[in-house]
This record gives sequence, C-alpha cells and structure tokens, in this order.
Amino acid sequence: MHMFRVASGLESMVIGEAQVLGQFKEAHRVATDAGTVDARLDYVMRRAISTAKRVRTDTALGRGAASLSEVAVECARASCGNLEGKGVLLVGAGKMSRLAAKRLRDQGARIMTTSRGESSRRLARAVGAEPVALTALEEVAGEVDVIIASTDSPTTVLDAAAIEALQRRRDRRPLCIVDMAVPRDIDAAAASVAGVTLIDIDELGRRAGARLDQRRDFVPAAEEIIDVELDKTVTVIGQRETAGPTIAALVEWAENLRAREVARSFGAGRQIDDETRERVDVLTRSMVRKLLHGPLARLREAGDPATALAIREAFRLDS
Repeated sequence: MHMFRVASGLESMVIGEAQVLGQFKEAHRVATDAGTVDARLDYVMRRAISTAKRVRTDTALGRGAASLSEVAVECARASCGNLEGKGVLLVGAGKMSRLAAKRLRDQGARIMTTSRGESSRRLARAVGAEPVALTALEEVAGEVDVIIASTDSPTTVLDAAAIEALQRRRDRRPLCIVDMAVPRDIDAAAASVAGVTLIDIDELGRRAGARLDQRRDFVPAAEEIIDVELDKTVTVIGQRETAGPTIAALVEWAENLRAREVARSFGAGRQIDDETRERVDVLTRSMVRKLLHGPLARLREAGDPATALAIREAFRLDS
C-alpha cells in the first residue's frame, strides 16, 4: 500500500507531484541492477508504477502546477501566452532552477542561465541553454521575455536600478519576473518599474496552495484505483508459489463456455442421438484442451506472478 501511494504521489509533500514517479522508477532500476530485488518485490514495484500511471491518466490528481517551480513556469507561460521561442533568463542554478529549466525546455522556451559561479554553465550544458555573465545582462536584454530567479544569495541579486536598465534596453516591453528565492533575489521596488510584473515567493505560495486544494478533491478517486489494483496484486502474490487457482478458474471458464455453446447450437427443442452428442462433446473438449495447452503450460512454468494476472485479465476470470 505504501509503495502504491508513494508512486502515485499521495505521500508527497506536494500531493500528486509528478517527479516522485520518476524517482520511484529510478530506484527500481538501480535496485534491479544491484540485484537487491527479488521476483516478488520486482512485481510489486512494477505494479505500483503501472498503478501510478493509471492514477495520473484516470484522475486529475497530477494536473495543474503545484510545486513552486511548476507555478513559476506557469506564470511565465501566462505572461507570454506561449513559451515557444520565448527568452527566459534563469538567475541561479540550484535545484529550483534545474526543475524550472526542464519544464521550460519541454515547452520550447529559449533558456539563458546566469549565476555567480560555474554552476550556471553546468546547468546550461545540461538543458541546452545559453550561459550569460551576471555583469552582461544588459547585452541580452532584448532577448529576455521572462526572468525566473532562485539563488541562495543572502542579499538582493538584481536591484530596481538593474531592472530599470534592462527595461530601457527592452523599450519597456512587458517583463514578467518570478522570484522564488528566500530571501528575495529581486528588489521589491522593481515592481514599480514600467512594464514589469513582479511575482514573489508569497504570491507563488498562494497560487501553489490553491492548486493543492484542488488536487485534494481527487485523492478519493486515486485511492479507489489503488485499492482495486492493490487487491489484484495481493491476490496474485498469494498465488505466486502455485498457479493452481488461476488454472482451475481458466479450466472452469473454458468448460462453461464450451457447454453453453454446445447447448445453444443444438437448441432446446432439437432431438440428437446419444452417439452424436458424445462425438460433439469429445470434439469440443479436445479443442478446448488444445487451445488451453499453451496458457496452462505457461502458468505452470512461470515464476513471475504477472503471468497469472495477465491471464486472469485476458480471460476476465475475476469478473
């Protein structure tokens, strides 16, 4: 239950956080490569991953930005209408900037990075961005449509005068600045510069909180999916050492189908002699045995409980 909930984002600080599923999948890969996952745990983890994907597909739990970096990028998109080809300057190269950079890249933005250290160049190489020296921002001012700032600087990185200088070079076109840093990277007075919309950490927090409230409404639907998939998983795990229950269910299903079709073919009012009926029974039973030979052999030989679940689902044995 815990693994299913973790993979689905129900145990995250930010409910429905998409990144946790990627982290879960990576943990599964690393453990598999290290040989520390047995067949049962491997099966449970794979089922947790598939369940998490279903949660994201069948519910709105993960839709809409909720983390600060997601909300920051959403603000950027809202200000530009579309980020395709838009210039976004990332001030800082820490975790928040890396997360924002990945989302910006996915949306087709032209990314520029700047910071006081070598980290800016490393981030630029990682996401295909253009590194810019902090002292040379005015040179690229015309290419910047959005600034997203997130450094660990104890003091302001860009003051109102610096923003005013950028705006003069940009002919005072609308400029969205999103400041994710604590303490602030952008001087609060920059909000008064013509053409500038400044969104600080407090506003980001309010927007993220509103989206989290919306996501909580979808938790019960996600939990219902998890309950169903977990029940299937536990059932199959209980049958891992022996495929007997699934074999019995499959044989019973086939025999019921065979008998029903034979009865329907002859009809209730039609007379048939015993010899013909016996021949039909022998023929149809033989066909059923031959048709089931492959699935039954696979069930008896397989050590992976996924085989039993696949056959149960393919033949709808649980319904």
